[in-house]
Amino acid sequence: MKKLVITTMVFLSLGVASLGTKAHADEMDQANTMPTSSSLDQTQATTSTRIDDGVYHPYWQSFDNKFNVGFDIVVANNEIIDAYNPWHDLTGMTVLFEDLEIVSPKEAVYYLQVKEGFQVVHQYLHAKINPAGVLEVFLTHS
Repeated sequence: MKKLVITTMVFLSLGVASLGTKAHADEMDQANTMPTSSSLDQTQATTSTRIDDGVYHPYWQSFDNKFNVGFDIVVANNEIIDAYNPWHDLTGMTVLFEDLEIVSPKEAVYYLQVKEGFQVVHQYLHAKINPAGVLEVFLTHS
Protein backbone atom coordinates (compact mmCIF):
# COMPACT_ATOMS: atom_id res chain seq x y z
CA MET A 1 0.00 0.00 0.00
CA LYS A 2 1.40 3.40 -1.00
CA LYS A 3 1.49 6.09 1.65
CA LEU A 4 0.53 9.71 1.25
CA VAL A 5 2.75 12.30 2.87
CA ILE A 6 1.67 15.94 2.72
CA THR A 7 3.55 18.89 4.07
CA THR A 8 2.90 22.60 3.68
CA MET A 9 5.52 25.33 3.68
CA VAL A 10 5.09 29.07 3.16
CA PHE A 11 7.38 30.89 0.72
CA LEU A 12 8.04 34.54 -0.03
CA SER A 13 8.48 33.90 -3.75
CA LEU A 14 5.43 33.85 -5.98
CA GLY A 15 4.43 30.35 -6.97
CA VAL A 16 3.24 26.93 -5.95
CA ALA A 17 5.34 23.79 -5.87
CA SER A 18 3.83 20.36 -6.01
CA LEU A 19 4.41 16.77 -7.04
CA GLY A 20 2.14 14.74 -9.21
CA THR A 21 -0.71 17.11 -9.88
CA LYS A 22 -0.90 20.79 -10.71
CA ALA A 23 -1.43 22.87 -7.61
CA HIS A 24 -3.95 25.68 -7.55
CA ALA A 25 -2.87 29.03 -6.18
CA ASP A 26 -4.50 30.41 -3.09
CA GLU A 27 -3.84 33.50 -0.98
CA MET A 28 -0.39 32.31 0.20
CA ASP A 29 2.41 30.49 -1.58
CA GLN A 30 2.43 26.84 -0.57
CA ALA A 31 4.28 23.67 -1.39
CA ASN A 32 2.63 20.27 -1.34
CA THR A 33 4.35 16.97 -1.95
CA MET A 34 2.80 13.61 -2.64
CA PRO A 35 3.74 10.39 -4.43
CA THR A 36 2.31 10.40 -7.95
CA SER A 37 1.37 6.73 -7.99
CA SER A 38 -0.92 7.03 -4.98
CA SER A 39 -4.63 7.49 -5.12
CA LEU A 40 -6.71 8.75 -2.24
CA ASP A 41 -8.71 5.57 -1.79
CA GLN A 42 -5.58 3.48 -1.27
CA THR A 43 -3.48 5.81 0.87
CA GLN A 44 -3.20 6.71 4.50
CA ALA A 45 -1.51 9.51 6.41
CA THR A 46 1.87 8.58 7.79
CA THR A 47 4.75 9.93 9.80
CA SER A 48 7.25 7.53 8.27
CA THR A 49 10.93 8.45 8.37
CA ARG A 50 11.38 6.99 4.90
CA ILE A 51 9.94 8.17 1.63
CA ASP A 52 8.34 5.51 -0.54
CA ASP A 53 10.40 4.21 -3.46
CA GLY A 54 9.15 5.44 -6.82
CA VAL A 55 9.13 8.19 -9.41
CA TYR A 56 8.27 11.73 -8.30
CA HIS A 57 7.61 14.83 -10.38
CA PRO A 58 8.60 17.96 -8.44
CA TYR A 59 7.66 21.23 -10.11
CA TRP A 60 7.04 24.91 -9.46
CA GLN A 61 4.12 26.84 -10.92
CA SER A 62 3.93 30.61 -10.49
CA PHE A 63 0.59 32.20 -9.63
CA ASP A 64 0.55 34.12 -12.91
CA ASN A 65 1.54 30.92 -14.80
CA LYS A 66 4.54 32.68 -16.39
CA PHE A 67 7.24 30.63 -14.63
CA ASN A 68 6.65 26.87 -14.57
CA VAL A 69 9.55 24.43 -14.17
CA GLY A 70 10.02 20.84 -13.08
CA PHE A 71 11.82 17.55 -13.46
CA ASP A 72 11.49 13.87 -12.55
CA ILE A 73 13.35 11.93 -9.86
CA VAL A 74 13.63 8.29 -8.89
CA VAL A 75 13.76 7.51 -5.17
CA ALA A 76 15.04 4.17 -3.82
CA ASN A 77 16.08 3.28 -0.27
CA ASN A 78 15.32 6.82 0.92
CA GLU A 79 17.75 8.36 -1.59
CA ILE A 80 17.44 10.15 -4.94
CA ILE A 81 19.14 7.82 -7.41
CA ASP A 82 18.22 9.56 -10.68
CA ALA A 83 17.10 13.00 -11.83
CA TYR A 84 15.98 13.49 -15.43
CA ASN A 85 13.54 15.11 -17.84
CA PRO A 86 13.92 18.77 -16.81
CA TRP A 87 11.31 21.06 -18.36
CA HIS A 88 10.31 24.70 -18.34
CA ASP A 89 7.33 26.69 -19.61
CA LEU A 90 8.21 30.38 -19.38
CA THR A 91 6.36 33.45 -20.65
CA GLY A 92 8.35 36.61 -21.36
CA MET A 93 11.65 35.05 -20.28
CA THR A 94 14.58 33.48 -22.10
CA VAL A 95 16.61 30.57 -20.70
CA LEU A 96 20.32 31.36 -21.00
CA PHE A 97 21.56 28.22 -19.22
CA GLU A 98 20.07 25.20 -17.45
CA ASP A 99 21.41 22.19 -15.57
CA LEU A 100 19.90 19.36 -13.53
CA GLU A 101 22.00 17.46 -11.05
CA ILE A 102 21.87 15.34 -7.93
CA VAL A 103 23.86 17.38 -5.40
CA SER A 104 23.63 14.76 -2.63
CA PRO A 105 21.81 11.44 -2.09
CA LYS A 106 19.00 13.49 -0.51
CA GLU A 107 18.74 16.44 -2.93
CA ALA A 108 18.43 17.21 -6.64
CA VAL A 109 18.49 20.75 -8.05
CA TYR A 110 17.32 22.11 -11.41
CA TYR A 111 19.25 25.32 -12.10
CA LEU A 112 18.10 27.88 -14.65
CA GLN A 113 19.64 31.19 -15.61
CA VAL A 114 16.81 33.24 -17.12
CA LYS A 115 16.63 36.68 -18.66
CA GLU A 116 13.55 38.87 -18.38
CA GLY A 117 14.04 42.20 -20.12
CA PHE A 118 17.46 43.40 -18.99
CA GLN A 119 17.46 41.41 -15.73
CA VAL A 120 19.22 38.05 -15.39
CA VAL A 121 18.05 35.82 -12.53
CA HIS A 122 19.39 32.48 -11.28
CA GLN A 123 16.54 30.12 -10.27
CA TYR A 124 17.05 26.85 -8.38
CA LEU A 125 14.25 24.27 -8.04
CA HIS A 126 15.14 21.92 -5.16
CA ALA A 127 13.72 18.47 -4.42
CA LYS A 128 15.06 17.39 -1.03
CA ILE A 129 14.31 14.42 1.21
CA ASN A 130 14.30 15.81 4.76
CA PRO A 131 15.26 13.79 7.89
CA ALA A 132 11.58 12.93 8.46
CA GLY A 133 11.44 11.22 5.05
CA VAL A 134 9.33 13.94 3.44
CA LEU A 135 10.14 15.24 -0.04
CA GLU A 136 10.33 19.03 0.13
CA VAL A 137 10.06 21.05 -3.07
CA PHE A 138 11.12 24.70 -3.02
CA LEU A 139 12.47 27.45 -5.26
CA THR A 140 15.37 29.74 -4.45
CA HIS A 141 16.90 32.48 -6.56
CA SER A 142 19.75 34.95 -6.70
